[in-house]
Amino acid sequence: MQQKQPINKSLIFLVIMLCCYINGKSQLTFSVISLSGSYSITCTHSAITLSASSNYTSPVTYTWSTPQLNTVITNTLSTSNPGVYTITASSGSISASQTLAVGINTSIPSVSITSSSNSITCSTGTVLLTGIVSPTNVTYTWFGGGDDLGCNSFTCIKGAAGIYTLSVTNLSNGCKNTATIQIRDGRIYPMLSPNNLFTVSCPNGTVDLSVSVQNPTVNLSYHWFPPTGAITNATNMPVLNTNAPGTYTLLLTNTLNGCSIMTLVSVYACVGLEEVILNSTKVFPNPVHEELFIQFSADPGNIKVTLSNIFGQVLKTRFLDTNGSLDFLDIPTGVYFICFESGMARKILKVIKD
Repeated sequence: MQQKQPINKSLIFLVIMLCCYINGKSQLTFSVISLSGSYSITCTHSAITLSASSNYTSPVTYTWSTPQLNTVITNTLSTSNPGVYTITASSGSISASQTLAVGINTSIPSVSITSSSNSITCSTGTVLLTGIVSPTNVTYTWFGGGDDLGCNSFTCIKGAAGIYTLSVTNLSNGCKNTATIQIRDGRIYPMLSPNNLFTVSCPNGTVDLSVSVQNPTVNLSYHWFPPTGAITNATNMPVLNTNAPGTYTLLLTNTLNGCSIMTLVSVYACVGLEEVILNSTKVFPNPVHEELFIQFSADPGNIKVTLSNIFGQVLKTRFLDTNGSLDFLDIPTGVYFICFESGMARKILKVIKD
């Protein structure tokens, strides 16, 4: 009977360890990550960085093959080109490869602006601006005159004319786009020429009051406000017939845009014999720059001197019993009227300030 040889346990352990070592060396694994957080090029990340690493115990060499068929030996690769990338990790005769696709998402959102009106008027004091955007997962910022208007939705309400800009940012890729719109100033107020001076004829006469409108000359509404006691015709006509002196107010409205102005019209009473004295009154220089001199040919008594603008607003009043002057230093350039009153007599002269 043949005797069995004893098993060498030390030899068995060495064989097992060698097999484990060989098997461990033959398994090379590695991972690739994108340092920008995704494998896609966006407007926020115009370039992404790919980084490979391994826990393999021996030194590892990383070789990239790019979509342009270039070969780059590095474990970290920065690229701004989409396409298919292949990376091979090698250690001696052992190697492993991975293929990954780098995409691109640089789609710019489309944006335009509509408005509830293309102009600001006296009737329409505000406009609603609305952004039309695709896709809708964006942030909204409205600007006017270079300043952030504080509107952060697709609508914005503004009450001034100007150029407005909407800037949107696509939240998925950081891509931006803008659109602009111009809102006109449609507040066209009626413009008047200097008012005429009106005097009620004597005795028991009447006078027709009117104003000279430069622009616009149509689409106007009139509303006269006479002084107490005046007997007039309809107060909503361009011409108002009245029998009383005093100050009349006219509200003139552009019916197309609701813009209104108010002007004053002065009506003086008829004159008597004292007009002879005032007819000889002179003022100079005219145009006047700093000081207007007043000269009477005879003793005028107590003369009331009133300086008014073209709207009938009284700017200065003084009484003279001899020659005198009016200071024009604080008076703006324009056309003015000086009224001399003595009892029932009146004389009105036009003066130009240069």
